Amino acid sequence: MSDLENQTSRFARDMAANPEKMFKATQLIANTRDEDVAIGTTPKHLVMRRDKVELFHYEPMAQASAKTPVLLAYGLIGRYTMADLQPDRSLVRSLLSKGLDLWLIDWGQPGRTERWLKIDDYVDD
Repeated sequence: MSDLENQTSRFARDMAANPEKMFKATQLIANTRDEDVAIGTTPKHLVMRRDKVELFHYEPMAQASAKTPVLLAYGLIGRYTMADLQPDRSLVRSLLSKGLDLWLIDWGQPGRTERWLKIDDYVDD
């Protein structure tokens, strides 16, 4: 039996053994609004904006430990907030706690007007 089959089988057993727990989980997820979950809350300042692209600088959380700044350039698909989900689940806070000078590029949400852009357009501009 493959690893995927084992995981699928285990998931099915867990669901069958815990229907009430699964029901409560789906209710919780269904009733959670975006306003109830604060993500990307680590303090930062907007340094520059060009069209939808924004450059942010995070506030230091510890004494500087390196001279070279770190730039987070999250993918064009998805949001940078994945690196800063919650205070206790945050790559951003972890890097800041180590004394790194942290910067971030947010590419924004592409719309119809950006449909012809290529990665070169984002990088070169």
